[in-house]
Amino acid sequence: MNKTGLYLGKFTIFHAGHQLILDTALSEMDRVVVLIYDAPSSTSIPLDVRARWIERIYSDKPVQVIRGWAGPEDAGYSDELKKIQI
Repeated sequence: MNKTGLYLGKFTIFHAGHQLILDTALSEMDRVVVLIYDAPSSTSIPLDVRARWIERIYSDKPVQVIRGWAGPEDAGYSDELKKIQI
């Protein structure tokens, strides 16, 4: 049985904490899908640039990067935001 993990984020800067989470997921899963979404209100770094960072770092690993062009702009953990993001 193959196990697939999902990692969702803006990754406005792909930092060591993001990398630790992805490395941990790879150690527990057969593959990981990274869904990175556009966030023009949070960063001026284009989505393709941020996605390519991850693709280059993990080019030899079972990581698939999917670009999400209409992702949520709001962040946080509230009932109101959960309703918006569902």
